[in-house]
Amino acid sequence: MIQLFASYLRERFRLAVFGPAIALHVAGALWAAETALTALTVIQATALTTLLMIQFRLWDDLEDRERDRIQHPGRLLVRVETRPFWRILAALALLNLALMAVSGPSVAIIGLMLLNLIFWLAYRQLRPQIPEFIWRFQVLLFKYPAFVALVAVACGTPRVGRVTAAALIIYACACAYETLHDEKTQPGAAVPHELHHD
Repeated sequence: MIQLFASYLRERFRLAVFGPAIALHVAGALWAAETALTALTVIQATALTTLLMIQFRLWDDLEDRERDRIQHPGRLLVRVETRPFWRILAALALLNLALMAVSGPSVAIIGLMLLNLIFWLAYRQLRPQIPEFIWRFQVLLFKYPAFVALVAVACGTPRVGRVTAAALIIYACACAYETLHDEKTQPGAAVPHELHHD
């Protein structure tokens, strides 16, 4: 299972794309946190950001498995039994909650629980009711500014103004990336978007 999950990460969590995204999130979170820039805070913010991105990336891929059977039949999650991956997702969610509990105040834990609940409801109630464009370019990208806010709260005592500014910058960057990537994707081509699922 470890090898299978490693194969999934190589396929769907490429460092060439997610490395810069993680660095941008960490920079925004630490700037918003107004905390001393030490090796410990950088490691803490990087670990939290990376694990949050992996959790929500995997969650999105699992939720979209039936769509991928048609659009991306070569992907790993389409070709294997997914129950172990759902267990990994649950473990990641619990790990992230535990790290928030160790790293930050109770508001960080509550915030992450709310984010999980919002996306659980969105996958089941909202997505079937809204156009794909709104889902891809508005709803799904909401998680990235949320990551910055959560990590900032976990790593320091941020001001509302800085958290808001960092979150808006991250959201704008995510939207810009997805728009540019979408323009490069030919109609009907089975090319996955990198920051979200497709």
